[in-house]
Amino acid sequence: MGLSQNYFVEQWLIPALVIFLLIGSVFAFAVGLGLILRSAATFRFFGVMNRWVSMRKALRPAEIPRDADAALHRQSRILGAVFIVAAGLSLIVLVWEFDVAAIVSALRRDADSALVETLAQTVKWLLIVGDALAIVVGIAMIAAPQALAGLEVRANQWISMRKYDKNVDVMHMGVDKWAESYPRALGWSILLLAGFVIANLATLLSSRII
Repeated sequence: MGLSQNYFVEQWLIPALVIFLLIGSVFAFAVGLGLILRSAATFRFFGVMNRWVSMRKALRPAEIPRDADAALHRQSRILGAVFIVAAGLSLIVLVWEFDVAAIVSALRRDADSALVETLAQTVKWLLIVGDALAIVVGIAMIAAPQALAGLEVRANQWISMRKYDKNVDVMHMGVDKWAESYPRALGWSILLLAGFVIANLATLLSSRII
């Protein structure tokens, strides 16, 4: 696993990342050159590319609360029995079949055994507590559905984020305005930085190929 992973990283992931950065640097070099020689045409190109897509309309259905409790309450006893049986079986498997020592032994070569044992024990007890709570909920769905429904009413408080993210959905053009004020200085800065990155990435890529 370690050798195959290292081969993938060295032979595929790193070269792909270098090529991606090289293409981006070439584009940045072209942008810098355009800001120096044809700043007006470059800003017109940016104006065509600047299209704001708002997600508020698309995400609006996700912000509407939908009440599924009524349908669940009609089948509360059946769901309660399912909860009890499924959680009970899971609890039995966790208590009798979840072997922390076997997990530690299997992962000892790749990680610290004390850390693996701590994580495995934590996961085991979290699942045990979750199964126990599921059994309690299942019993409540069968024996006291009205009390559980009252608890659900107090717990089901819908919080919408739409009123808090309005400023996120507004275009802020301060950087564009600043770039329009100093096009050649920005162009030279981008050109020099992109040229430096291109030279280094091209050297790195050619050395790996050779």
